[in-house]
Amino acid sequence: MASLLALANSPAYQDRIDAGWGLARFAEVPEAQPALVNLVRDDNDTAVTYATTEALLRRFDALGLRLVATALATADLDHTDWIYPTISEVLGINSRDRDKAAEMCEPLTHSKDEEVRRGATHLLEEIKSISPVLISRSHHRAHPSAR
Repeated sequence: MASLLALANSPAYQDRIDAGWGLARFAEVPEAQPALVNLVRDDNDTAVTYATTEALLRRFDALGLRLVATALATADLDHTDWIYPTISEVLGINSRDRDKAAEMCEPLTHSKDEEVRRGATHLLEEIKSISPVLISRSHHRAHPSAR
């Protein structure tokens, strides 16, 4: 993991993208978390923002959502212009994924950490606004003729 942390500080944006994807797999490791948040808020290239946000969301877990929420809390407009579409792209395919993400994000809106709470509130609003392409069967009522 030390090499991924070193890549996170590379001057080359391609290296930082690789670091975002690689570190997302190690998000449970405390040393990886600040690096991931910094990569979402990358100062030099929004491609790093997009890629790292995508990697964290594709974990489909509360930790990935918490790290995105933490970054979102202090992200500027340039970064949010990349974070929000990434949320829609990752969670906008299947309603099950969107609903599960909303379920995992909701407790984060009550976090003791003000930054997590603020970011999670914005994140949850965005997740709930998504109209997925595929709606799972649990969202449909059976047609009366199907009974």
